[in-house]
Amino acid sequence: SAAASIAKNLLDQDRLVGLIATGRHHTVVPADRGERQLTRILEQLAVVRADGSTPIRDVLAAESYRCQRGMAAVVITPSTSEDWVDSLQQLRFQRVSVAAVLLEASTFGTAESSLMVMARLVGGSVPRYLVKRGVPLAESLAGDGVALGVSPAAYFR
Repeated sequence: SAAASIAKNLLDQDRLVGLIATGRHHTVVPADRGERQLTRILEQLAVVRADGSTPIRDVLAAESYRCQRGMAAVVITPSTSEDWVDSLQQLRFQRVSVAAVLLEASTFGTAESSLMVMARLVGGSVPRYLVKRGVPLAESLAGDGVALGVSPAAYFR
């Protein structure tokens, strides 16, 4: 998954990495380093499901206190609602580096296009990555020109 790949890459750089995932259940793995942290994150990712009803904007607003100046937040979501981009921008005002990995839901089934969300991210100069069904994850996270060719891991070095 995108979350597992990003977490492993950042942990390999000896970065502090945590996880907040919301589906039917809310999961928090506090930030830490090392191989054991990767195991904790992978264990949670193995059971988390995108089956919740809490909007991503509400999750960002409720969990923003965990993000402090100098930290980085990578939001991974299939949400086609544009309102969460404002919550992400609020983190930037707190001097938190942000990036968005948008899962293009329309390529996985019958969902709306994420075009308007991408436009909001572009307008806000938020580094963004579009993951589509059938496109290798490594290629999607390399930016493919969408986010100035900078991978999420490189962005947070």
